Formats: sequence, structure tokens, C-alpha cells
Amino acid sequence: MGFTMKVERVVHDEVFSLLVASGLFQDVTLTVTAADVGQAFDGSNLVTTARDSGGKLIAVCRALTDFTRHCFVATLAVHPEAKGKGVGKSLLNFTHAQAGDPKRIVIFLHSAPESVGFYEAIGFKRELTCFSLNNIS
Repeated sequence: MGFTMKVERVVHDEVFSLLVASGLFQDVTLTVTAADVGQAFDGSNLVTTARDSGGKLIAVCRALTDFTRHCFVATLAVHPEAKGKGVGKSLLNFTHAQAGDPKRIVIFLHSAPESVGFYEAIGFKRELTCFSLNNIS
């Protein structure tokens, strides 16, 4: 499968459709809107995409980076038709290179349980010191 990658701002409805098709939003499509997704992507300072030869969006990576040491990947979505073809790994490598010197930049991400094997297979390692906080009161 041929595809091209680039840094770009995405059309909200287009990326929302990809996220739904990828399965990332299977349980939240009633509460998360294309406008919500658009706001999240517009607020990120590094968005990379993969498009097929016809220009169709087949993968997207949304990241927050300081372009010096750290890059947090908040979203990685690959269209089901493109899964297993190296698109996700290639897009993560491309994102890593766009975030700064790959020898210095560390990528962090939170994985969905069903994607843990993918990340381990491409060289990510599990960290024991990750924390989250919801519903601050």
C-alpha cells in the first residue's frame, strides 16, 4: 500500500470519521462530537497524517511536544483497511522525526488495552510511573 505522510492541520469532520472508523471512539460517539475532536486537534502543536495515493486520510497522529526532549502522542488512529501494513509504525517514526532530534526526543503515549501488543512489537516499553487524574474537585 502506497501512502504519503506530512505535517498538516486536518479537517474536523474528516479526522472524526477516521477516529470512528478506527474503533477509537466506538463507545463515545454519542458524547464526543466532530467539534470536540477539532478543538483537540487544533490545540495540538504537531499533527501528522498518512494519506493513500488518492488523498484519503488513512492514519493520523496528534501530539504535544516541546521539540526538545518530550513528545506526548495523544492520538494515533489507523483506518481498518490500512492496519497491518506498516502505516501506524511509519507514522509514529515520522512524528518522532518531526518532533525534533529523534536521538533526544522521548515519545510517551497511553495505549488502549487492545493496542499494547502493537506498541511493544515496534519497540515501545512499558513504564511503571504513569499517573492520571480525573474530575478534579
